[in-house]
Amino acid sequence: MARKRRKNRSMKLLLLAMVALIVGGFLFRRTMLPRVIEIVTTRPADPPADAGSAAATATPGAATPEPSGARSEAPDEHLGSRDRRALDDLLKSRSK
Repeated sequence: MARKRRKNRSMKLLLLAMVALIVGGFLFRRTMLPRVIEIVTTRPADPPADAGSAAATATPGAATPEPSGARSEAPDEHLGSRDRRALDDLLKSRSK
């Protein structure tokens, strides 16, 4: 009889542990995982490989941001008259 009791108690304990793991996993997925993913995907850029320069030793927040129009690598967003007409024609044809 003692053996059956011990077996029954261990099964209940195992079942309780499994339920606790399932609930814990669900809570982690719903609460912590989105925050972790956001932190990982929006991390700051790596410092330059040149460690001897002053820019590499400066803190990331210390640099002054460039104005939005001063970026040299930004594509030219000003359309010529021919491109503007082609875009207008495309928009008119798609809206019908």
